Amino acid sequence: CRLSVLTDLFEMLGFSVIIPKGAFYLWAGKDELNCWDIVSELADEFGVLVTPGDFFGSNCSNNIRIAAVQPESVITLLKDRIHTHLS
Repeated sequence: CRLSVLTDLFEMLGFSVIIPKGAFYLWAGKDELNCWDIVSELADEFGVLVTPGDFFGSNCSNNIRIAAVQPESVITLLKDRIHTHLS
């Protein structure tokens, strides 16, 4: 399942992850960073784009939303990049 793979990957990077019931996305946050810092870090380090949480209101400004809608080949590419980064 894409959601569980993405959850594992983002938890490996130190994110706290929440998967809403019945959703095709997950919420993630890290060390009180604001969503724009997280968006920038993920784009720069891994080439991945996620949605800033503050698009959904100011109470989500420390989170990002990650949609699990990409093909498995794209998720595998992210997985490879994260494993390379962590090794």
